[in-house]
Amino acid sequence: MPSTKDDKKPKQTARKMMQMMFAINQQNFNGQGKVSCYSCHRGSSVPVAIPMIGDTQAYMENPEGQGAPAQGLPSVNDILEKYVASLGGAAAIDKISSRVETGTARFASRPPLPVKIV
Repeated sequence: MPSTKDDKKPKQTARKMMQMMFAINQQNFNGQGKVSCYSCHRGSSVPVAIPMIGDTQAYMENPEGQGAPAQGLPSVNDILEKYVASLGGAAAIDKISSRVETGTARFASRPPLPVKIV
């Protein structure tokens, strides 16, 4: 049974990190949840050494992500149009009635597990 005590080091660390995350959002983004655990951890239990920040200046000028795409980058619509075309067009997509995905899930210190999603 998991411990509910607050004296565990990982719990204390997690609480401090959450307090830091809330403070960053409060002080820099008017309390909006712009920074999350994922911002640093990227799905790992250990934060990445240098978080991927991106173009901070462009974000500060346009935090909602609206408007023209960054110079030299295609728009979302251009990307989606090319993706649909690569799948054979909208008519080909409309014909799809099912999908099966197979792969392997790998976990640290455990053998790989086959996965099938129907």
